[in-house]
Amino acid sequence: MNQHILDYILEQKQSSFSDSQIVSALVSAGWNKDEVNKALESINGGSSPEPMASKSSKSRAKLIISVLVAIIITGAGVVGLFAFGTLPENNEQLPVGTLHDVNPIIAYVESYPDDFAGNIVFYDTQKQEKLPTDLVIEADANTLFQLGPWSPDGKYLPILGFYAPGEEGGIVNLYLFDSKTRLAKRIYSDLRGEDNFLWANPSFSFLSGWIDNDILVVSSNRSGLSAETSQLTYFTTYGEIGTKVEPYVYLQKSSQLTHSVKSEVDTQIQTITLIDRELSFYPEGEIVGVVENKLVVLKKPEEIDLGFDFDGGTGGSQEWEDLELQINELAKQGVPQEDLDKMIRDFLEPQGETVLNLYNLETGEIDKVVALTDGPWQTQSVLVREEEPFLIAHQTDSAFLPTKERYVAIYVSDPYRVEMLYEGDLLQQSNHNFFNSLLTHGSSFGLSNEGNWIIGERGSRVDDPKNSSIFMLNIFTGEEVIVCSGYCSGVKVYNPLALENRY
Repeated sequence: MNQHILDYILEQKQSSFSDSQIVSALVSAGWNKDEVNKALESINGGSSPEPMASKSSKSRAKLIISVLVAIIITGAGVVGLFAFGTLPENNEQLPVGTLHDVNPIIAYVESYPDDFAGNIVFYDTQKQEKLPTDLVIEADANTLFQLGPWSPDGKYLPILGFYAPGEEGGIVNLYLFDSKTRLAKRIYSDLRGEDNFLWANPSFSFLSGWIDNDILVVSSNRSGLSAETSQLTYFTTYGEIGTKVEPYVYLQKSSQLTHSVKSEVDTQIQTITLIDRELSFYPEGEIVGVVENKLVVLKKPEEIDLGFDFDGGTGGSQEWEDLELQINELAKQGVPQEDLDKMIRDFLEPQGETVLNLYNLETGEIDKVVALTDGPWQTQSVLVREEEPFLIAHQTDSAFLPTKERYVAIYVSDPYRVEMLYEGDLLQQSNHNFFNSLLTHGSSFGLSNEGNWIIGERGSRVDDPKNSSIFMLNIFTGEEVIVCSGYCSGVKVYNPLALENRY
């Protein structure tokens, strides 16, 4: 009996993958189905042998590589890779409850004016204290860091480091931080160059995602590739295993849902998978998650198309250019900045209702509608909790240049019950740049593993970094904890129910 198969099956079963998923993965990789079934019978029958200690890492890496290569060759593509081996059969949810005590750690980047590179800070949300930084990723004046998404089990956080990014001979490093050991290891290092996949994106955005708990994919739109394609590089937790060019895929993933939009020439193919079942309907709006066997979708009014080329920061519609001329003229006449900001907000404010549509998973019909429009308040984002209140929404008093924010709890069982959790003023920037506010508008917040703490950012890391902050807000007591005050951004929170953008 092949020891490689036994090692792989034992590891995957410990990660809660079903027998059918394990068999499918191994057969797709070219292993004999009868041999795989015999190995499963041996393990399920109680005669599970111990993994080979002396060859465990090499055997595991070799098997994962063969599984991955087989799936790529058979044309499963990125969507298939992410759908493969993620959730148990019989529509059972992953045991996310067991993850609550696994990873209370959040991570963010702290960067001061005299420190180009900044440093990574790890913070324990349960003990409410900073953790010592691992020496492997300790800050220095020549390394610029970026953070990727937590692995599905909350164990690993990818960290990208650009050493001497402005000089010839700079180095690109990829690390994995282990939330259990609280140590980091380097899994990739190479000289910077035009063909280096990690250096291709001029904005340094770290586009990445996890196929499962062991395989990380990093994406970049290299120069020379079309806008519809991305270069994908695959890693195990031991290092790089291959690179491939794929059609561009916008993908979001949680422990329950996978939502992908694949671009092909002039068409887009949308796929929504719940557990191991593909849904037959494709709702319009932003998919939030699943609550009480309902698919929750945030439907916002359309925003005005300003006609900007955001990649280059140029262009603009005629209406916007006319408004700019008017505002510049009024500014010369001494009109207060707050009045000019109001003109901008009034011009850009979306017109229409914001609602949460709750779709029946079987019929695809809307069972409930939760209205979120309340005076000037604009809903920016919504997250799912495991228990009542099932949904938390972040709202601002304007879509652009807001002056106030609030968080509300939404009770799905009663569509008319929306409770205030927090309301406060937003610090106004003295020298804001409106174009930058367009690039950074909206919000991103997280929920701690047990769902009791809102974790978010305030302030602009672009216009007013000294007043930026990261905070925690208890949704039951209202207690607020300032995690970082000034020059901090990019917080990464592990929450298995959150749909995260991947690549």
